Amino acid sequence: MSQHPQHPQPPQERPQVVYQQAPSNGLGVAGFVVSLVGFLVCGGLVCPIGVIMSAVALGREPKGFAIAGLIIGLLGSAWLVIFFIFFGFAALAGAAGP
Repeated sequence: MSQHPQHPQPPQERPQVVYQQAPSNGLGVAGFVVSLVGFLVCGGLVCPIGVIMSAVALGREPKGFAIAGLIIGLLGSAWLVIFFIFFGFAALAGAAGP
């Protein structure tokens, strides 16, 4: 039997795993939350604030929550305007009375 001489193996480098945090847009998330709360809870009263926050957040990446907040905020703001127009005319008609 012949023995093979063992050659020392060079130490193998392990690949380093680098975890990179996903980018976030805090202002976009905040605008989304304010718009959603305004739409669902406050009847659209704080939706214009959510619209402003989301519009500013559109300049940052990622834009998903900013776009969603802008859409919800615009819908809530439109609801608020329609509400005030309807009840404003109703109040004026009631004040004019017979």
